[in-house]
Amino acid sequence: YVEVMGALTLVQFWTLANELFHAREARRLYGVIGAGGLTANVVSGLLTARTATQFGATAILWLCAALLAACAIASALVGRFGRQRLLARAADRRPAPAQRLSGGASRVLSSTHLRAVAILTALTFFTTSLIDFEFKVIAADAFPRDQLAAFFGYLYAVVGALAVALQLFGTGRILARA
Repeated sequence: YVEVMGALTLVQFWTLANELFHAREARRLYGVIGAGGLTANVVSGLLTARTATQFGATAILWLCAALLAACAIASALVGRFGRQRLLARAADRRPAPAQRLSGGASRVLSSTHLRAVAILTALTFFTTSLIDFEFKVIAADAFPRDQLAAFFGYLYAVVGALAVALQLFGTGRILARA
């Protein structure tokens, strides 16, 4: 349930960001926002590990509740500050022709390229979910509950730190070569 909630929260966040920022602003800010998200993975991983070590795995629920409350407060503040911009962008939009709104699934199914992308996406999601489940089952057999929560906290902190390093020092080089 937490992973589904996290995925939905991410989709909602980027949808709101796309509504708030124009292309020029997005180009300037999305890297900073992404780096902040990766840094938050490191911090929340360390917080999770420390909470599980000191107070037990069930205390992580309180940490999650506090983080969700902070997310709700931040969303409310962004909504207040961005209300004028959101209303102005909604007023500027013209309704799309009816032709463009219909047939999304039939277009995907009729296009070889889009069908391949859809199949690849579904297979990637299925494979990563299966591997993630297997990894968590193996880890659950190897660690007691409180140590398991601390292990995953440290794991996510290390993976987040590697992602920050890749974004800061590798992404520019990869994009320059591509």
